[in-house]
Amino acid sequence: MIILDEAIEPIQQTTLADAVCERIRRAIIMGNLQPGQRLSEPALAAQLTVSRSPVREALQRLQLEGLVVGQTNRSCTVWNPSMTDVKEIFSLREMIESLAAEWCIERLTKEDFQQMEQIIERQRQAIEAKNYIVLIREDKIFHEYVCVRANHRRLLDWWHQIIGQWEVLIYRRLLAYPEEVVPSVLRDHHALLDALHSRDINQVRRLHRAINERVLSSTSAALAK
Repeated sequence: MIILDEAIEPIQQTTLADAVCERIRRAIIMGNLQPGQRLSEPALAAQLTVSRSPVREALQRLQLEGLVVGQTNRSCTVWNPSMTDVKEIFSLREMIESLAAEWCIERLTKEDFQQMEQIIERQRQAIEAKNYIVLIREDKIFHEYVCVRANHRRLLDWWHQIIGQWEVLIYRRLLAYPEEVVPSVLRDHHALLDALHSRDINQVRRLHRAINERVLSSTSAALAK
């Protein structure tokens, strides 16, 4: 369990639908709900001991994130990624992150770099604890930080459209190749942080291209297993 520092983290109001959505999302990312598995409101409501209404709302949200497909008022299934999905998601991610860096690299402050260093430190702690779901979350937060600092609303909309599916893919890759993936997280993020700190946008672009090509290759291999 992660305890947030109340001095810096505001308490977020959540609804039952929020909790149900997060529970189902986590189960999809971790593979406890398998790709292609049929989901029904009554069965999920019974398992989570809630009414069907928050389950229905959660499934609708997850459908917008691309994690669930089908008609939520009848039945739906867990997203089953294809090789085409993988290629499209990673090509978009490279484009989005490179553009985000272009928009914010000259405006990043000392406080921004401190924030990103803290995210990397949380990744290190997650690795030590072997808490890989937290590691994936902090990986997402690191990259999302730059997207947010770009102050580009449409870019951020594109990011949110692919990031849920990206989490599914990246977790599957991690489980398939932990010895390769786990150490690469800190190494890649330190390299990106150094390039951003140097205001070297060409190096940032090169890193994003190289990292995405490597991750795409191993993710495709994990998907084919």
